[in-house]
Formats: sequence, structure tokens, C-alpha cells
Amino acid sequence: MLTIDNAKYVNTAYFSTAVTLPAVSLSPVQTNYRNQSAWTPGDHIGYEPLTVTFMVDEGMINYREMLNWITTTATRPGDPLCHDLTLSILTGKNNPNHRIRFMDAFPVSLSGLDFSAQATEVSYISATVVFQYSFFEFLAV
Repeated sequence: MLTIDNAKYVNTAYFSTAVTLPAVSLSPVQTNYRNQSAWTPGDHIGYEPLTVTFMVDEGMINYREMLNWITTTATRPGDPLCHDLTLSILTGKNNPNHRIRFMDAFPVSLSGLDFSAQATEVSYISATVVFQYSFFEFLAV
């Protein structure tokens, strides 16, 4: 379950169906001494972007929420609209087991939508939004 720290984006959070927990990397530093190379831990932690997939509602409200967030951020350079995102990982009984907060997140990419008049079965449209953020942390449940 995903929550966004702003009431303007509740539809996207509600219809979220998949979230990929990003990879984290620490850049090592090569140190040379007497024709030998050694590696030491670096001081820069890299976070891959957060990817969220959501079902697009019939009125496309949640898709437009993300589109407006991106376009508003692009028209306000130097003053991005950043919000915290909280991912709650639930147990089999729908109780929160872990909570992860992504600090100062903003969307950087929104996927296109595929429409088809030739579908023989009911298919639901989904979209993917990619967020950049400062860092993430685990919270007490």
C-alpha cells in the first residue's frame, strides 16, 4: 500500500498495484599504492528510482494527477513539488509489517497508455510512474 504525503494524489496511491523497492549502491574508491590497487568504501550512496504501477481509473483522474504533478514541477524550476511517499508492506492478514518512507520524492516519468478496440476480454489499463527521491528509510510499525 502506497501513500503520498499530499491529498492531491490520493487516487494514484489508492489504485497502486505494484512497487519495486529500489536498489542501493555504495561507490567504492580505488586506492593505488606501490603498484597495487586496493578498494575502500566510498562516501556516496546511490539510490535507483522508485517505480510504481497503478490501475488507471475510468475518469483517468489518477493519470492526470501524476501528469499535473510532472508539468507543474517542470514549470517551477528551482522550486520542485516534492512530497514524502510511504510504502506499507502488509502481512497476509493485511496488517502493516514494514513501512518505508521515500523522502522528497517527485515524478520524473509517466508511461503511456495502450488503448485497443480489438480486445476480446475486459482488460484494465495500467500506467507506471517513476519517482526520484533523496533517500529512503525504514520506519517503526
